Amino acid sequence: MEKIERTITSKEVAEMVGRTHDNVLKDIRNIIKQIGGVKNHESYFIESTYTNSQNKELPNYLLTKKGCELYSTNGNQI
Repeated sequence: MEKIERTITSKEVAEMVGRTHDNVLKDIRNIIKQIGGVKNHESYFIESTYTNSQNKELPNYLLTKKGCELYSTNGNQI
C-alpha cells in the first residue's frame, strides 16, 4: 500500500508566517540550492502550480512535513 504524504502549499505558508508568497518561493528555492538541487528536494518540496483570480497559472510548492520543518529552521534566515 502506498503511503500518502500530507502537504501544505507555499501560499498557505506565506499566510501563516506573514510574508509574501514571492519571498517564500525565493526562500524555498534557496533551500533547494543549499541541499543539492532538484533531485534532493523531492521529499521536502514538490513543485506545483496554482491558478490565480485572473485565471493565470503561477508557481507554487507543496511542502511535506519534512519540508515545513526545514523551512521553519532555514526559511527566515536566507
